Amino acid sequence: MKQRAGRHGLSRSFWRFFLTCLFFDVGFGLYFFLINLYLAARNIDERTIGFIAGALTAGNIIATVPVGWLARRIGLRPLLVVAFVVAPLLAGARVFTDSPAQQICLAMLQGGAMCCYTVCFPPALARLTTEDSRTAAFSFTFAAGIGSGAMAGLVGGWLPVWFQHFGTTSEVSAAMRLVLLIGCFMVICGIPQLLQLRIPEAQTHSSAYGEISHIRSFLLPFLIAVAVWSLATGAFAPFANLYLSGVLHVPLPRIGLIFSASQLMQVLGASAAPLLYRAVGVARGIGLLQLLTAASFLVLAHARHTEIAVSVYLVLMCSQYSSSPGIYSLAMARSQPHQQSSVSAWQNLVSCIAIAASAALAGAVITRFGYGTLLTGTSALALLAAACFVFIDFFSASVDPSKSGQTKTRLQGVLSD
Repeated sequence: MKQRAGRHGLSRSFWRFFLTCLFFDVGFGLYFFLINLYLAARNIDERTIGFIAGALTAGNIIATVPVGWLARRIGLRPLLVVAFVVAPLLAGARVFTDSPAQQICLAMLQGGAMCCYTVCFPPALARLTTEDSRTAAFSFTFAAGIGSGAMAGLVGGWLPVWFQHFGTTSEVSAAMRLVLLIGCFMVICGIPQLLQLRIPEAQTHSSAYGEISHIRSFLLPFLIAVAVWSLATGAFAPFANLYLSGVLHVPLPRIGLIFSASQLMQVLGASAAPLLYRAVGVARGIGLLQLLTAASFLVLAHARHTEIAVSVYLVLMCSQYSSSPGIYSLAMARSQPHQQSSVSAWQNLVSCIAIAASAALAGAVITRFGYGTLLTGTSALALLAAACFVFIDFFSASVDPSKSGQTKTRLQGVLSD
């Protein structure tokens, strides 16, 4: 039965999925804000915390391709249920052990379970929306996720203090543990909405030639573009606070205000992005936002005045995060329904590897050459990513999911004319 569409052409099923995603974002936003602080309070050193964080990422990367394969075999909803049940249970188990070995094992398993959400979220949202409403749906969901994550961080900073003040517990680590468990419980609260949700399963199948054509004409160029973009964005992000304090000499309280303002800019940018995509097209809109990002990186590389640098940094955060909904929307729009989970899995895998490699390389570049060289390099990478996405817009196949195996490129259209 066809879902009744509401405002912006978004169905009731989409809004139910939107609410489900909010539980996940708020719960884990609260959890990840506090988990490293909690581990430090339990006398676990920074080196071990780094290994634990690496294990979480490794679990996500290792599970990506198997989860994509399973999504095509058993559907999206069972794997989303795994994410909403297993991931918070594993996360909750981590607060009851101080053993580094157990923390690393549980973190890796948690990363694998959370990968089910990462891979299945884009195709699930795509199947609950139409082509006209899909970009707006991704933008609303991303904006809400960023906003709820910021709110979770704000609340997470005060809740342990409140619990101590009202006598719930006297120890800081015990108060943090209670907040971490609340975050896990909030994720689990999304399960009733998820179980009521009906996600249409992929019905269409294409020939072996159609699969090869899709890989050659869209998936391979798309993954190259995602890799280049992830290298650009992953290099500076871990060092942004160090840049503000070490290069611009911004005091710590003001850095907190700048980061809060940057999250507001991310929400506004993601919310307004559909207007740009509707005006110029999704791929070209992504390219324009990445051009703005490249320009912002370049200005930051040569900025000497704090006020100018901070203003440009806020523009950078806005343009960088505004492109994310478009990238996910483009991936789903250019793939047939039965291909979407695999495309999402490969996108996640390539992005995670590129970001991890970029962050590791960036540290060495900063140590040897300074922030100016790093920011100039990321500007060049962002410019190259923009060119890659414009290339995809011109040459890649536009797939109509309702017509299996039928593709037509812009180039073919020109030749036929």
